[in-house]
Amino acid sequence: MSQNLAKQKKLIEKIAFNIIEQEMRTVVQGQRTYPEIYMDVRKTVDYAARIHKKQIRKNGEPYIFHPLHVALIAAENGMVDKISIDSCMLHDVIEDGGVSRKEISELFGEEVAEIVEGLTKIRMHKAESYDKFFSHTVHNPRVAYIKIFDRLHNLRTLWPHSPSKQVIIAEESMEIYHKLCIRLCLTDIANEIESLCAPVLYPDKFDQFSARLQQIQKWSGDIINSFKMNVLEKCHENDVKIRKIRVQWKPFLDISDYELMQVPGVLLFLSLIHI
Repeated sequence: MSQNLAKQKKLIEKIAFNIIEQEMRTVVQGQRTYPEIYMDVRKTVDYAARIHKKQIRKNGEPYIFHPLHVALIAAENGMVDKISIDSCMLHDVIEDGGVSRKEISELFGEEVAEIVEGLTKIRMHKAESYDKFFSHTVHNPRVAYIKIFDRLHNLRTLWPHSPSKQVIIAEESMEIYHKLCIRLCLTDIANEIESLCAPVLYPDKFDQFSARLQQIQKWSGDIINSFKMNVLEKCHENDVKIRKIRVQWKPFLDISDYELMQVPGVLLFLSLIHI
């Protein structure tokens, strides 16, 4: 098996695992088995791979890895239904592969065709502002979510672009996609978008921010551990069962964040409690 095919297989397995885990958690009647889910995903991947077979991304990878990663991000964030996963895998086939809406509808259903068409329209007619972007997605929320996942993976693979292009993409990401994440309560993704855009938009200040953050994390370890223990004790006393407490440090957003870090005693972290 070639390296690319092995990598494809691994990504499909991750997507299928996230789907089966979510379905087991929700105890869906008529729940699919893992092999059934895997083959459903595999069928769509094979189709998308055939459409994108001549395309290579700027990082040198076959293009199919982009929709695979978009689908994985969707699955990791709870969008595990077949319509969503298929739409992620096919989100570029109309514009980049010359596939018709009719063909998608016949092979994957009308709902998938509608979502892919909506994603294509956004890409072909880029919104000038957050408000315009939101108005294009309000009638089909899946379009908004998948477009966010698409942008997140593009930001994760931003490095092959020229510095000027990186700045344009980062500015648009903060202006539109970060705001949309906040509105949709996708906090983790909003934070990752910030952390990926900050080094591009504020490189010098971001380096200073990162160095200062390492200092704060080093001396604040005991304080945070004490905080976590107090939370755990209170939960135990009140018979509240929690799975874990996850500490997430506030990402760099703008210059005010760096200035705030110079104030003695300030801790920029968020404790997330998973029940």
